[in-house]
Amino acid sequence: MPLPRPAPRATLVSLLALAAIQAAPAHATTGVYDRYFVTGSATAGAPGDGRAGQYLCNADQFDGGIANLMGCGINTQPGFARTAAATVYDGTVDATGRSTAFLADTTAHGFHVEYGAQNQPITVLEPAFSRGRSAANLADGTVHARVDNNANLGFVAGSARAMWHDIVTLQVADAQPSSITRVQFRVSIDGSLFNDGQTTVYGEQGSGNLRARFSLDDQSSGNTNSPLSINAVAGWEVYRGALTANTPVVENRGGDTVGGSWTNYSTSLMVFDGFFDITGAQAVINPSLSLSLDCSIGLQCDYGNTARFAFVGLPSTVTLRSDSGVFLSAVPEPATWALWPAGLLLLTLLGRRRSR
Repeated sequence: MPLPRPAPRATLVSLLALAAIQAAPAHATTGVYDRYFVTGSATAGAPGDGRAGQYLCNADQFDGGIANLMGCGINTQPGFARTAAATVYDGTVDATGRSTAFLADTTAHGFHVEYGAQNQPITVLEPAFSRGRSAANLADGTVHARVDNNANLGFVAGSARAMWHDIVTLQVADAQPSSITRVQFRVSIDGSLFNDGQTTVYGEQGSGNLRARFSLDDQSSGNTNSPLSINAVAGWEVYRGALTANTPVVENRGGDTVGGSWTNYSTSLMVFDGFFDITGAQAVINPSLSLSLDCSIGLQCDYGNTARFAFVGLPSTVTLRSDSGVFLSAVPEPATWALWPAGLLLLTLLGRRRSR
């Protein structure tokens, strides 16, 4: 199924900046993900010598690595070779030295050689061929990834990866040992994917893939006996300009105590509505959210709008604290939650209208 070629739409999701609950330092579990962290990277490539530049933020952590969990600043790798220009890197490191937020933005340029008056070769940078951007923030529960390509008859590619993880304790006031308190949450991935028609000199169109993954008490967290265990995976694959896969997955290892489904699903909007039940007065969850994006040639992949986790209508009897102390530290107004699904739908309709 060929991809459409719409004009890029404006980033409107900033109007839906949501977050959730005040947090404070808590405890730690055992296992690979035994601490809070953010991690990710951004890469960009262009034709000719030195085809890439990148910034890294605890990159070995991504998707299950086990390297250190300290601040991103100690793991940066600026763009290399003369054609790469890493433009932005920023992050938030707390008093423990671990990062709770990061932003990476790198651009790679092509070049050609001209000869001056003395017949001396001069390397001339051309407009940006590729740009990768990624970010993660525990305070608002978001991850972001975006890749822009300007093939100009050459092969270019970029990638963006972002992930956060925290350990969260939820406490239910005045609960009995047999009390059941249901907590609802939502994960949304809003973005755009389109093929601008650019090809290489051999006529090859762009390829790429997106993988978004949210998990509670994943086995890699070491909390394998938790009754609250679910993985929600979304994404798509494009091969030479055609969409070849676009299927969501839900893995539930918690029985009736946890569940959910993808309630809206397309390449531009993916929404997972889930729940878990707290038995008694307390539950500990290990939420993780990751976004991995690769795009080449004429694919323009903008998932920098927002992939977000948030609690929906958290019961008034439930309070939470996190190991990071900042997880979901901003609280949206109740009316905002009522408008959120309608707002996301409106953005999707506006994007489709603009594309026509």
